[in-house]
Amino acid sequence: MENQEIREMFSSLLDEKLQPLKERLESLEEEQRRISEKLKHVSEQVAANTEDQTKY
Repeated sequence: MENQEIREMFSSLLDEKLQPLKERLESLEEEQRRISEKLKHVSEQVAANTEDQTKY
């Protein structure tokens, strides 16, 4: 077996083994984006409520 064939074989095997990790990472990144958006929204609501309270 030539070096190139061995490299391709190991590369393919590595890609196959890493695919579940890649999918999990993508899922976690998406969840992180959703949480960040929710926190941003809550922060905006708190700021608006604080402004409303200081008016009175």
